[in-house]
Amino acid sequence: MNEATTTLTRAGMSLTMGAAAAIWLAGGLGSDQVYVQTIGVVFCLISVLMAVDQGLITLGNARFKGHDLALMVAAGEFALNWLVLLYWAFTQPGPYPPHWLHMPDWLMPVTGLTFALLPLAVASVVFATINDRLNQQLRSRALSDDLTGALSRRGLRELGERMVALQASQATVLSVLMIDIDFFKDVNDRHGHAAGDDVLRHVTQVVRGHLREDALLARYGGEEFSVLLPVRSRAEAQSVAERLRELVELTHCETKKGLVRVTISIGVSFHSPATTLEEDLARADVCLYEAKHTGRNRVVAGDRER
Repeated sequence: MNEATTTLTRAGMSLTMGAAAAIWLAGGLGSDQVYVQTIGVVFCLISVLMAVDQGLITLGNARFKGHDLALMVAAGEFALNWLVLLYWAFTQPGPYPPHWLHMPDWLMPVTGLTFALLPLAVASVVFATINDRLNQQLRSRALSDDLTGALSRRGLRELGERMVALQASQATVLSVLMIDIDFFKDVNDRHGHAAGDDVLRHVTQVVRGHLREDALLARYGGEEFSVLLPVRSRAEAQSVAERLRELVELTHCETKKGLVRVTISIGVSFHSPATTLEEDLARADVCLYEAKHTGRNRVVAGDRER
């Protein structure tokens, strides 16, 4: 729960407790008229705050949908209805309670319509929210790797293309890291495929834990991973790659067969306006090939730099 959510939750709890206390005190200590007027004030305040909140959410979102607008209209009608009822409670002598049964004839159908529309609007929002969350879950599954939780190759392409498009307006350089687990086939042969899966998850956890939030980590295929990371310079990208290599080497993977020593080789390339993401990945793969064929457990960076 973030700070804004915590603040809103505390404000909501304080408002609820204050409203309950006001109604309880008015009912216990005040007259029938004061009790009804207190109810009017409390519910009028809540309904107006709901209407304002929904209005800000809806109008502040350029892509708001029909159900958002429906809830905003219903909340507005609900607030207007309580404003009229509050006025009626303070200007009419009674009888009390309940004052809304003695409202003007013209207000009765408006009130009935408001109370009928509000549940429908809320229901539409609830179902739309559920549908949106299901769509987000399906999309998240489509873009992520089931075993490691990193992005899938498809997810890397989709989100990576967006990152490339944004780089044109950024002062940073987009570095591309291709990572391969050394001797991964030997791990499977010696310890079994379950241990191999543990190694894949281990490498993912170590690499992800030491990348900035603006980086993308994907399982590119088999035991190969890709990282897209905005950096200030070629030297910074090489430093990040070297740190990742060292961390994986120093942190052994715990499997059911015991501790397994893991090392990785990394190839590094840099994006330029003249290349595509696929070309950047291919160049990083060439550097990775060189790293693996010159001893493994090392970093090789390409010469291209902006």
